[in-house]
Amino acid sequence: MGKRRSIRTTGLLLTAAFALLAGGTQAASAGTGETNGTSTVGAANASQSAASDHGPRVKGQVTRLVFKTPRTLDELRSELSGLTVLQLRYTGDVGGVSQSGPGSSVTEAVKDLRRDTVKRWGAEPLVYMAVVDGKLPSTTAHTLSAAGATVKHFASDTRKIDQLPKGTLADATRATRERTAELARQGVPVPDPKRGSRGADRAERGQGEPAAAAAGKEFAWSPVYAAMQAWHYSGGPEDQPKTFNHQMEWGSASDIEAFGQDFGYEHNVSLYNEDDIAGRPWTRPGCAPWDSAVADEYQNFWAAWDIWAFKWNAVSYGWNIPGEAAPYWDWDDVTDECSKLDFTMGIGYPMELKPNVEYGAWIYAEDGDQDFSVFDMGGQKLSNDCNNLGMDPGSSCMGLNDNRPGTGTELIVNKTRGWTVPGCIGWFDGTPFRSKNGEGGCPANDA
Repeated sequence: MGKRRSIRTTGLLLTAAFALLAGGTQAASAGTGETNGTSTVGAANASQSAASDHGPRVKGQVTRLVFKTPRTLDELRSELSGLTVLQLRYTGDVGGVSQSGPGSSVTEAVKDLRRDTVKRWGAEPLVYMAVVDGKLPSTTAHTLSAAGATVKHFASDTRKIDQLPKGTLADATRATRERTAELARQGVPVPDPKRGSRGADRAERGQGEPAAAAAGKEFAWSPVYAAMQAWHYSGGPEDQPKTFNHQMEWGSASDIEAFGQDFGYEHNVSLYNEDDIAGRPWTRPGCAPWDSAVADEYQNFWAAWDIWAFKWNAVSYGWNIPGEAAPYWDWDDVTDECSKLDFTMGIGYPMELKPNVEYGAWIYAEDGDQDFSVFDMGGQKLSNDCNNLGMDPGSSCMGLNDNRPGTGTELIVNKTRGWTVPGCIGWFDGTPFRSKNGEGGCPANDA
């Protein structure tokens, strides 16, 4: 498939982007999602050719396609023939995103998604959304629109690509379920949400090195059980061997009801590297890429984001969380400390979850520069502000009202413990445990 740009090259690109930040302008065309003017990323991409000739570059504009009828992978390969695919999304009983590198053909993108999902879910999913590189020719856009796709063009660095009108995910989930049932009646294999991202068997839970006993979980809404496995796995998408698997389970219906309406949940893992920027009170986006110590701020960890100067497509991810709960990848790191990097997934409507069901989520990421990273982990109840903005839950609109009464964070693993990834942890009603890779059911690193 198309080679993803090295994160090292991205450091040079970020330098150009920050240097041009004052001059970059964006003016959104009303009602179209199109952007006029010179974007920061467009200027940075132009400058990047002078800074490095490594690999293909993302164009200044991209096209988002939302299909009224979700497509099979073979249908997608035919309809998008000749196009460069950056991202494919699927939903239903299982969901997620396959991130393709710049320069990937639709054939390569489909092959990558099929390889992982068949291995994980036992069958390939239906795709309801695709992001392709460049602005589509009017004839191609017309053909896809006539076939039931909503076609919109965006500047490649805008967060609007990830902002879906409210109801888009619900419609896609319903349409996916209907077509999945139709395919199953025809004898076509369909994804099994009970496969993949499974945690340790219940008999194994609690194995490993225990921390001091805790007094139980702090908040009624938090899961009663959570686990995380982090290891190097070469069997995932190309160039994304750093793997995080998460499991979470709520113990009762009353625990889920404790979320209340209009709140969401985020399951967070943060990696830390404070050596390079100790004593410097910097937060993103002001991480001073002209300073060599922090130029590769997304790489100085065990795992890295592949940002290409935008973040909505930084990793590949998925889950067996139903689409009705509106799960999402939390990529918006504005105001985060430069010394940390999050690998977080969220749930927009946690009251759609069921008790005593083990939900799983996973993230594939690029190699970082470090052999290990100190981490912390927590569950957060946050305000669902997407509803007020007419959007489906997503990273750019969840938790905007951070002082809202009722919000809070259940700390699962405190950074002060000094625990590191790769490795595994389990957490049972307030008590964390850890295991080394290759021991106690914790996956062994394969490199």
